[in-house]
This record gives sequence, structure tokens and C-alpha cells, in this order.
Amino acid sequence: MAQTRHIAHENVDAAKPCRTAPRLNPNLAHAEGTLGLIQAHIGNHDEAIMHVEKALHLSPKDPNQVIWMVARVVAAVVTDRPQEYLKSCLNVTEHAPNFLPGWRHLAAAHANLDQLDAARAAVVEILRIAPDDRIGTLLDVLPLVHPEGRERFLTGLPKAGLGPCHHMEEVFQNPPQLPFWEAAARGETVDWDQIFDGYESAVDWPSAHY
Repeated sequence: MAQTRHIAHENVDAAKPCRTAPRLNPNLAHAEGTLGLIQAHIGNHDEAIMHVEKALHLSPKDPNQVIWMVARVVAAVVTDRPQEYLKSCLNVTEHAPNFLPGWRHLAAAHANLDQLDAARAAVVEILRIAPDDRIGTLLDVLPLVHPEGRERFLTGLPKAGLGPCHHMEEVFQNPPQLPFWEAAARGETVDWDQIFDGYESAVDWPSAHY
């Protein structure tokens, strides 16, 4: 139930059954790890780290370990801790060299620290694992619904060289686009190639509506 609600982005509700499970069984590593991931997405950094560390201690060879480690990554990017974000990403990629979300986050973490050579090296690894990977697919793998965390992620990846991504903020930051979107909202024919000129992918509203 908790995982289903987490996938549906209902993280506050998802936390409730996870809090109950450890009280029933204090050695339930999966509940601790899932709760850590949920708290990370909510933005409760310290609580997320506490639960992740407990999960890793309870089950140090658990096959879900890399997912719990990603909770550290998410907790850091959501709460704007760039050095911790980078360190957590490095831990994930060292532990699971073929885990695509780890490399995506590492590319963003390096880029946000203006470590562009290292960011581009991470992009090379991304494309080694998934040659057709584009920014527009990232939220399907690791959805970041926290607005500030998602913005840091989406800002870092184009800087790393994965390609510019059109998202909601682009409309506000680029007023000449407004007439195109207003025309689309009226049901008129618009030149989508012109709207998305210079972008390799798109996420969020209003693109997702069309």
C-alpha cells in the first residue's frame, strides 16, 4: 500500500503504513527503507537519512539497497545540499554502476557545482546504459514531485549536456512563447516545431496537455 501511494505521488499518505510496520516488527528493513525514500521526497531530510541508515544496518546485503541509497540522493537535492547530493550520487554509482537514475543524478549534481567535465563524463555513462536516453524520460524512472528538487535536477541535466528540456518554467521565463500556447489553448493550429525549437524533450504542463 505504501509503495502504491508513493508511486502515485501521495507521499504523506504513504508514510502512514510505513510508520506502523516497524512498530509491529522493528527488524523490518524494507519498511524502514521505504519510509526513508518517502520522507526524502517529502523533504524531511534528517528523518529520511535516519530510516535509510537503519534499513542498511538491518539488511546490508538487501537487493533493495540501491533504492534506499537513492533516498539519500533525493533528500539532498530536495533540501538543497549540493555537496551531500554529489557524495550520495557517487555512492550510488559506485554501488550499482549500471543503475541509470544514479548517473542521471550524478550528472546533475556535478553540473550544479559547475564541474562540467565530470558532468559530461556522467552523461557518457548515461548513454552507455541507455543510448536513446533523453531528459523527458527521467521522471518516469525517478519522479521528483518536490518543485525545488525537480528544478535543480532539470536545471543540472542540460548543463551536463544531456539536452535542453522544455518544462513549465520555460513559459514564464520566455514571454514570446505565450501567444503560441494561448493559440493552442483556443484549439488553433500551431507550429510545434517552432515552439520546441532548440529543445530535445518536454515535461510538465502545458506540454503534457498536448
